Amino acid sequence: MFESKLLNRAILLIPLMLLFTIYMIFIKMDNKFTQVLGEVNKKEVYQMIKLDGKSNPKGSIKFEKFYDCLQGYQPQWKRKIPKGHPSEDFYLEVLIPPKDLLFFDVRSNEAYQVLVRSMDENGVYQDSSGTHAINCSIDLIDFVDKSEVF
Repeated sequence: MFESKLLNRAILLIPLMLLFTIYMIFIKMDNKFTQVLGEVNKKEVYQMIKLDGKSNPKGSIKFEKFYDCLQGYQPQWKRKIPKGHPSEDFYLEVLIPPKDLLFFDVRSNEAYQVLVRSMDENGVYQDSSGTHAINCSIDLIDFVDKSEVF
């Protein structure tokens, strides 16, 4: 009898877990990401840091043409990682005032995923959105002081 109750609960729990997984992957809206993306202006100058594991240079950018590509973001499961060696990878952190960062993963000069990190009450940036696929060339960004960054 005990095994029967356990089996019935398991049979009920499995479809609920499946529905929850489908919701989280395909349906759930990422409000924080869309909010921050709505605050971005393609002509405004933003502060950024290139995290390359070496010198981590700082600079200023305008999104310009990259902005249009960024607007075509896709769910994470549609991500296409560019070909290239992982040793070429770096990250771009772009400050979206007052408390958010757009965090881009880059390989072979192509940003292939992005997420939002927000400053918490302790002044520490934490992931605050899901990750989205973008596949946008870094060449579309206008680096205001490119000589210092690349």
